[in-house]
Amino acid sequence: MRDPDLTVLDPPAGHLDEAAVRGELAKVFDVCAGCRRCLDRCDLFPGLVDIVERVGEAGMMTPADQDRVVDACHGCGACRHGCPFAPGVHDAAVDVPSLVLRSAAMRRASGQQPPADRRASLVLGDRRRWTLLASLPAPVRRFAARSIGLGSRRMATLVRSARVRSGRMATVAGATDGAIAAAVIVPTCLTEAFRPGVRHDIAAAAGTLGVTCRTSYGGCCGAGALHAGDLRRFRRSARRMVADLDVHVAAGAVVVVPEAACAEVMRRHHPEVLGGATAARVAAAVIGPIEFLSRAVGGVDSLVPPSTAGGERILLVAGPSGPDGSETRAAVATLEALGNTVVVAEEGTGVAGPWGLRAGNDPVASGAWARLAARAAAVGADRVLSGDVVWPVGPDGIGEPSAVGHPAEVVARAIVS
Repeated sequence: MRDPDLTVLDPPAGHLDEAAVRGELAKVFDVCAGCRRCLDRCDLFPGLVDIVERVGEAGMMTPADQDRVVDACHGCGACRHGCPFAPGVHDAAVDVPSLVLRSAAMRRASGQQPPADRRASLVLGDRRRWTLLASLPAPVRRFAARSIGLGSRRMATLVRSARVRSGRMATVAGATDGAIAAAVIVPTCLTEAFRPGVRHDIAAAAGTLGVTCRTSYGGCCGAGALHAGDLRRFRRSARRMVADLDVHVAAGAVVVVPEAACAEVMRRHHPEVLGGATAARVAAAVIGPIEFLSRAVGGVDSLVPPSTAGGERILLVAGPSGPDGSETRAAVATLEALGNTVVVAEEGTGVAGPWGLRAGNDPVASGAWARLAARAAAVGADRVLSGDVVWPVGPDGIGEPSAVGHPAEVVARAIVS
């Protein structure tokens, strides 16, 4: 039976209450300012500490102080990695990226969102609009930054010719050893727009393993609207995706999502904002592509051809799931089984899906990417792999798909070869 919560467009009770959100920010900022474990992970925490030292304590921060801190978050999830105050670890239940998204929604609902951000949200909340603007020439992007609030920095190249327009989901059936009975491959609009080859590689690898892939659908999880604070539009996108996927999940399928930012939205924010049993059931079924391929054959030992040789030094960006996430663990194990040396980076790419398209985030995105590039140079990486398919592109071309790859591409091509 369809979950009745999927027909409701209103956010959860209290989710947008200003006093509740401001109070939660004060509580979390007090914990973070005292811990300081994440000072070197992004620009948010040094800025927070500076403000707290100036005003005396987190509870004395003004709404403007809080907003400055919140606006420095680019959703990479690095602060979740090893957090001693994380949900399930400590009663404080600190989850800064999720609280930042809730703050954005509260500010929009209460009229506190800056005009440029509000104009940008009209574009970021619609995947057709932002994928169009992301690919425009530099002069047009600079005009958009001034007038609409979209960033002027070019993102990884938009691939138009390969986008899938079918409305059907990719159904996978017949997995070996009974490890996975069926699966639904959901590349989402980010993968289809920026790196559609990942979907084809996964399908080809699955076929080599005896798993049949049919068609594919580049749907939208609603990440653009969520990052823009537009919960009503986010809920509309999310409930459509959840309702479509639940038909397959109820029959025992897993949901394979190549894009890390979209997988995070589907796992964490669909059940958080939609509520109900259906959203929770679909969220629990979401897995990454390497975990899917590994589970389809019963483990890494059965996945990697014995004759395959690697020998590269790889910097693997852990993404929102962190170094202990199941997809990261599967990627490390598989890449190492291919003969590579893998170093896991907790730094983010500085984009986190559509977040990096907002003009105000250009400096933060650039700084985050610079830190990641410096880490790659420091460890002597032959290549950088990330589950995020969108990156800020520097003047030297760093950030293009030729410079940063998806781990599923490497694993899938080794299987097919």
